[in-house]
Amino acid sequence: MGDTRYINFNNAGPSSGVAVCDDCVKVFFEIKRDHKWNYVIYKITDDLKSIVVEERGGTHKTYQDFVNKLKEAEKKGQCRYGLFDVKFSCNDIHSEKLAFFIWNPDTASIRQKMIYSTSVKALKQRFNGLHIVIQCNDETDLALSHVFEKCSAKYV
Repeated sequence: MGDTRYINFNNAGPSSGVAVCDDCVKVFFEIKRDHKWNYVIYKITDDLKSIVVEERGGTHKTYQDFVNKLKEAEKKGQCRYGLFDVKFSCNDIHSEKLAFFIWNPDTASIRQKMIYSTSVKALKQRFNGLHIVIQCNDETDLALSHVFEKCSAKYV
């Protein structure tokens, strides 16, 4: 009998080995269930070992505050993950969607892009109940009109 090898296709694809800190999940549920924050920004630590909460945007913070924080990371050549509690109306229906952003700007370093791209799966697996995932590479992707379009797609 020959050598038999099994491949697990459920976990196929690259993995960075970056751990998701428990605080990331705690804050995810604070925004999802309790609406304690308007946004949360996550980053990978400088030693590339874990994903941590970088900032919590209180209920007085706006979408523009969220975008400005993402752009600050871009100025350093870095990527980020983010959550924003999007509130909108479409056809007289008021709704709310929790949008998960993968901020992977064109100007970020190749190393940053690779580590964020391969680490996102671990984070999304810990965030049960994400409504919308938005991949953003430039300012056009961050435009509020683009976000509303993604969030309201099922109502149109």
